[in-house]
Amino acid sequence: PFQLIWSTGDINVASLDSLCEGSYSYILIDSNNCTVSDTISIGLLSQINAYFTFSPDSGFAPIQVSFTDASGGTIIGWMWDFGDNNTSTSQNPSNQYTNPGTYPVTLTIIDSLGCGDSYTLELTVLPESTIIVPNIFSPNGDGINDVFTIKSNFLKSIKGSIYNRWGELLYHWNNLNGFWDGRTLAGKEVPDGTYFYIVEMVTLKGEEKLVKGTLTLIR
Repeated sequence: PFQLIWSTGDINVASLDSLCEGSYSYILIDSNNCTVSDTISIGLLSQINAYFTFSPDSGFAPIQVSFTDASGGTIIGWMWDFGDNNTSTSQNPSNQYTNPGTYPVTLTIIDSLGCGDSYTLELTVLPESTIIVPNIFSPNGDGINDVFTIKSNFLKSIKGSIYNRWGELLYHWNNLNGFWDGRTLAGKEVPDGTYFYIVEMVTLKGEEKLVKGTLTLIR
């Protein structure tokens, strides 16, 4: 008698079905423990290529993202790993991301022979825009709170204006790096006191924001 052992783990099976592309080895052992071994290479039987797109390609949390399968070949199964512990077996699913971060999204596809392929893309979810507007500053040259400026990493544009208590325009700027150092447009220092600001902003999400308030200047 002979014993036939395949690298697939099958024993005493004369033929194997539904093999994917790759190399398969076997060992044939007779009753005297003499062995014969060989390797068989299986060519490409089924061409499948995993690929997908998603929209939007980035955004602020929370965000709903739609995924579109764009794989090639005859596919019978899909497995999505969205990188946030959520999964799906739909062909074109969607997923809600509630926290900011970078998520590796993997699509694994399977054909009728059980052969598979995977593809991974990274999705970036940004934190919700935070805007910090101070209410006091001290332009005395000590390097601490010397200017009044708007702090945010998620603004597309910003325009700011400073007024005195009589409504007279003292200063204005129209760029993301703009600030007020306690001087008028003519370069004259203004005295300690309370001033008024109007700031118009456009966020990276395209939202328009108008912020008004009072500002205390202490030298």
